[in-house]
Amino acid sequence: VKLRYPHSAYRTDDSAAMSYEGPTNLINGGILDHPDQWPVSNCGLIDKGDTAWMLISTALVFFMTPGLAFFYGGLVHRKSVLTIMMQCYISMGIVTVLWFLIGFSLAFGETSRTIIGNPSSYPLFLNLDACTVMGYPMSTGGTIPGLLFAGYQMMFAVISPALITGAFADRFLFVPYLIFISLWLILVYCPFAHWIWSPNGYLNTWGIRDFAGGIVVHISAGFAALASIMFTGSRHYESDEERIIANVPHNRTFVALGAGMLWFGWCGFNGGSYGSSGGVAVFALVNSCVAAGTAMLTWMAVERAHVGKPSLVGACVGLVAGLATITPCAGFVRPWAAFLLGAAAGPWCYGWVELRKLFAWDDALDVWGVHGMGGFFGSVMLGALADAGVNSAADRSGMFFGKQLCACVWTAFYSFCMSYLLLFLINLVTPVLPSKEQMKEGLDVSLHGEYAYDDDAVKSAKKALLSNLATGYDEQSVRELFHELDSDRNGHIDSAELRTALTRMGVKINEDSLRTLHTEADLDKDGGINLDEFIKLVDRMKRDLGTPAKKSEPPVMHAPAPAAAAPVPAV
Repeated sequence: VKLRYPHSAYRTDDSAAMSYEGPTNLINGGILDHPDQWPVSNCGLIDKGDTAWMLISTALVFFMTPGLAFFYGGLVHRKSVLTIMMQCYISMGIVTVLWFLIGFSLAFGETSRTIIGNPSSYPLFLNLDACTVMGYPMSTGGTIPGLLFAGYQMMFAVISPALITGAFADRFLFVPYLIFISLWLILVYCPFAHWIWSPNGYLNTWGIRDFAGGIVVHISAGFAALASIMFTGSRHYESDEERIIANVPHNRTFVALGAGMLWFGWCGFNGGSYGSSGGVAVFALVNSCVAAGTAMLTWMAVERAHVGKPSLVGACVGLVAGLATITPCAGFVRPWAAFLLGAAAGPWCYGWVELRKLFAWDDALDVWGVHGMGGFFGSVMLGALADAGVNSAADRSGMFFGKQLCACVWTAFYSFCMSYLLLFLINLVTPVLPSKEQMKEGLDVSLHGEYAYDDDAVKSAKKALLSNLATGYDEQSVRELFHELDSDRNGHIDSAELRTALTRMGVKINEDSLRTLHTEADLDKDGGINLDEFIKLVDRMKRDLGTPAKKSEPPVMHAPAPAAAAPVPAV
C-alpha cells in the first residue's frame, strides 16, 4: 500500500500545506477513479473546536461499551456475569483490531459499485493523519481530521456486536463467539455502514437517512440477536424455581450503573454524529436526553399498569429504549418530536418484549425488543418527523417515510438471514452451545475459570473438599493414610504428621490451631493420635464442614479448645 501523504504530513504547523500523492488501488492495480477528490493534508483546514468536541465524543462512545458490560452483567445470573462482561470487553479488542486492519476501509473507503468500500483505501489507517480533513471518500467535506473520524466510527463498530450478546446470555461458547462477531462485523456491520453512511453507498444515494445508527447499529444488532436466539434455542432448566432464579437480575445496582454510563456515553454517540460542534449537534444531544427521560416515564407507567409496581430495572430499560429510538432521528428532528418518540418508545418496546415472551423466544436481555424494534420504530418515524430546518439533509414526506420503511425491512431481513447463516456455518466447524454440564456449573467457571464473587468461590471450594473427604477418604483410605504417615511405626502420629494429613485433604491450619486440634484428638492423652482417634477426627471434620457458613464468610472448622486457643482458620 502506497502512502498518499509523505511523513511530513504529521507536522503540527497549522500553516503547512502538505503535498499530495495519488493513491494506489490494490484491487485493479490502477489509480482510483477520482484522485483529485482526495483531500490534501493541511492543518490550517482543521477546526479546533469541532476537533475538540469529536475527541470528547469519541471518548464518550468508548465509555458506552463498559457501561453495556455493567448493564448486561447486572441483568444476568451471578454464574454468568463474568462471561457476558467478557463478551463485551473482548469486542473492544477484536473489533478494534479488525477495524484498524480492514473494517474502516470496507465501511468508508473508495466505493466498489456502491456495495462495499475498497479495502486498500485505509488499511492499518494508512493515508489518514491529524492534518488531513475528513473528505472524499468518507464524506463531501469536514473540519475534523480523517484519523479522528476513523477512531470515532471505531467506537460504533465496537459496541454494535457487543449489543447482540444480551440475547444469547448463558448459552454461547467463547471461541465461536469471537468467530461470530468477527465475521458479523465484516459481512453485516461494514456493508450497512457503507450503504448508508458513505456518500456513495446505494442506500444513501437513494435518500435513506440514519443520523447515528438506528439502522446501522440497532436494527442490524437487534435482528442478529433474534437470529441467534432462533439458532441457539431456549435455555433448559430442571425446575420452574431454577428458571425463575436464572431470569432474575442478580445485581440491580450494576444495571443502574450501566444504564447511567450508557446515557452519559450516548451524548457523544448521538451528539458527535454530525461530525462538528454546531447547531445540529446541539439538537442531537438535547433530543437524546428528552427522548430518554420521556421513555423512562412511559415504560414505568406501562409496567405499573401491567404488574402493579414500577421497578428500577424497568426504568433503566425504558431509558435505553428511548435512546435507541431517538438515535436515527437525533439530528433531524426538533425537541417536540423527540418527546413524542420517547413517549411512544416506552409502550412500543414494552409491547414487543411481552410479545416475545408470548412466543417463548428466549431473548435473555430483550435485545430484539428494545434495540431492534426501538431502532426500527425511530428509523421509520424519521420519515414523518424530519425537519429540514434542523438539518437540510432530511425533510418529512410520504415518499421519505416509505423509503425509510423499505430500508428498515431490508436491514432486518439481511441481518437476520446473514447472522443465522454465520451461526449455522460456525457450528459446523466448532460447537456453538456449551454442554449441559458447563451450563449447570456456570459459564464463568467452565469457560473462564473465575468466580464473580468470593463467596461463590468459597462455597465451591467447600463443596469440593466435602466431596474429597466423602469420596476420596472413606474409612479404608483414612487407614491407609494413617499408616503412610506413621513413619516410625509406633501406632501414633504427631503434630507434624497431622499437618501433612490435613494438607493432603486440602485443609490449611495455623500452628496454634494445629496443636489444639492434636490435643483434642488425642482422647487417651498419651501424646499421640492413634488410628481410631484419627478416624474419629476425620468424621468430625466432615460434620463440621457440612454445617452452613455464617453470612458470606468462609466455613471454619472449630476444634473444641480452651478460651485462649485460636480457631482453625478458613478452609
